[in-house]
Amino acid sequence: MEEMIYHCIPETKYYKFNFMVLGIVGINLFMFLVIALTAAKIEASVIFSTSLVVFLFFGLLTLYYYLRYRYYSNLEPAYIQIVKLDKVISSYSGLVAFEVEMEIDSKIEKVDTLAVFNSGIIKVNPIDKYSNKTVRVGYDKRFKVCVVVEIIE
Repeated sequence: MEEMIYHCIPETKYYKFNFMVLGIVGINLFMFLVIALTAAKIEASVIFSTSLVVFLFFGLLTLYYYLRYRYYSNLEPAYIQIVKLDKVISSYSGLVAFEVEMEIDSKIEKVDTLAVFNSGIIKVNPIDKYSNKTVRVGYDKRFKVCVVVEIIE
């Protein structure tokens, strides 16, 4: 029997969106700073240090989101099962996660999803699309989180 390959839909969407936005904003801000400071005839050391700070800040955040995007794009989750997403957990960032009960190594455990669902203005993974839905989930052994791989209902 052929084994199914599942992709972590909301996780990859969330990390890809943040990677793209931070990359675009960072590159544009970096270029603007270099052009503006050069046009204002500011010393090269000030231009270099200011640009370095912006580059490091946006560069490191962009790298983080890119690495997480690549990780969840290639993840092969374990313990694939069908659950209902009905218990919402809020986080400090305004994003929400879900708590589900999964059977892991013949034991029922409460496992949280990643906090990648939102209800704000920019809705990468709208909470209404996932809340109280039956979904197929898997388990990420490395980070010990539940990942949504498919919406069933």
